[in-house]
Amino acid sequence: MEQDMDAGESRIYIKLIGRGEPLVFLHGGPGSEHHYFLPQMEELADHFELVFYDQTGCGKSDPVNEYSMEKEIEVLEKVRRELGFEKIHLFGESWGLCLLWCMHLPIRNVSGGFY
Repeated sequence: MEQDMDAGESRIYIKLIGRGEPLVFLHGGPGSEHHYFLPQMEELADHFELVFYDQTGCGKSDPVNEYSMEKEIEVLEKVRRELGFEKIHLFGESWGLCLLWCMHLPIRNVSGGFY
């Protein structure tokens, strides 16, 4: 399923595949997009609900003039809430790994990995 989400100042593109515990993919960038995770990660849809989203200003999401780690953390948290997930697993690469690390602050309810 594909959908757009209002992230306040911009619209975020989200793609969902599979069923199970949510596994959110955090792409590199800023400026990249979720497509390089596909099709390699699709097999995980047998065990997880895969959440691919194009971060602020990236891919099919609305363009923006500047990026910030704080804003992206807010957007990721909004994605989690809007999709109705209490707990999420994160998979980050490059810039996405930095987001993953920041989401591990004690107030967050996440698990994660990287490559």
